[in-house]
Amino acid sequence: MRKSVKKFCAVLLISAIWLSGCGQTDNFEIDTSALTPEQEELYRDMAAETEEENVAETSSDTGAATESGQASESPAAQNEETEPAEGEEIDKEELISEVRVGLVGGVFASARTKSSERASEEESSSDNSDRPGMDDFSWGAEMDADANYEQAIPGTVPLSDFTQYGGDWKAMIISAEEGAIYYALLNMNIDVQDEDNVNLTADWYESFAIDANTEEELKYYDESQDADILYEGMYVSDLSNDDGWDDNLVLAWDFENEEEDKYIFASGGIIDNFEIFGWFEDVERQYAVGAACDVDDNTVGALLLVRNK
Repeated sequence: MRKSVKKFCAVLLISAIWLSGCGQTDNFEIDTSALTPEQEELYRDMAAETEEENVAETSSDTGAATESGQASESPAAQNEETEPAEGEEIDKEELISEVRVGLVGGVFASARTKSSERASEEESSSDNSDRPGMDDFSWGAEMDADANYEQAIPGTVPLSDFTQYGGDWKAMIISAEEGAIYYALLNMNIDVQDEDNVNLTADWYESFAIDANTEEELKYYDESQDADILYEGMYVSDLSNDDGWDDNLVLAWDFENEEEDKYIFASGGIIDNFEIFGWFEDVERQYAVGAACDVDDNTVGALLLVRNK
């Protein structure tokens, strides 16, 4: 489901470019000079898949007319399809559990202390008042991995109006793996134009790793001077999922950068796209929960967003 939705959204993005006047022809080809390299690659892949499907359909029709006495394939063999490799479906419970591990106890205390010390040192040389801090995301420790969607963050209600998603947010990417907790703090702007145009701009701040056993900082990267990255995407609603998590889904991809130029998380994972699948609010703040994914749609880390009303 997740892979097909992403592919469908990517097709719509390219279709929007074509409909806007990018070289329409009688056989409906796209002028690829108007696309980014990654969009062109996606277009070529889809064209190749379509050609393969046409060839397979022709072969199937030809094989149906078997000679008398010749054994025909079984229905199972005729319908067998080879599925392309794809990232695993995001396990929301596992993702929330990872968030809780990284936002409680000594590991969180160590991460908060290190980040706060750096922020204090920077105050004299720059204005970082709008930059995120670890305490901005302490609510993540209260998330309930076993609760249904409406009760995932205690004291909140779902935020289903996607027009309210736009604006500035404080963000954290967090992942627990191989005896360490990895964090990235950043600011994120969400630009909501319409359902087919929802763009995310990541303004990087810092990333680091804390040893899960010794609670010592393993690595630290100052990313405050790194270039912002634009993730282009869209909003998808009413996917009819039983758990409610994906009913208000924002998908956005880094189409601009080649794989080697995409953002590298502290764990070493490359972030190609974001999925934000949970939106909430209370009387004071708004919250969002999602995932940062690599080029194969495997989860690199959980994404938390927060802002005051």
